[in-house]
Amino acid sequence: MTEADPGSTITISGAQRWLETRLANPLLRWLLRSPLHPLASRWLVLFAYTGRRSGRRYAVPAVGARTDDVVVVATPRHESNWWRNFAEGTPATVWWRGRRYRATGRLVDPAGDDPAFEAYLSRYGWLWRRYAGEDLARARSALAAVRFDLSPADAAA
Repeated sequence: MTEADPGSTITISGAQRWLETRLANPLLRWLLRSPLHPLASRWLVLFAYTGRRSGRRYAVPAVGARTDDVVVVATPRHESNWWRNFAEGTPATVWWRGRRYRATGRLVDPAGDDPAFEAYLSRYGWLWRRYAGEDLARARSALAAVRFDLSPADAAA
């Protein structure tokens, strides 16, 4: 990415990816499940799911926004592939501000009108602008968003 082209694609280097997967993510997974979660849970959510093909259990920290009983997370489509597991609706566990919820995660239609995704884009405009400049339509197509419909009756402390 150059300074002259704020909408160009951002790529993550091997060193950045290593720091993320080997240091930051394990630390955040621990932190978001711990009593110390307020240090990060204002911006971050942790969600866990079982891979549709591998059968492995994954736990992913991500920037999230909540609207009523829905939490939305997003990632650049070209930088990760975990979002593909939510194409058909996938059971998940979501840790939101220290509470654990059962949830169902589904991909958000980027052309649709999902109020929870709109809230995410509004709250984290600074983040998606890194990927799409000021072009909201480009941000919608560059991001893969997943909405988690929380089950409040299943919340656990």
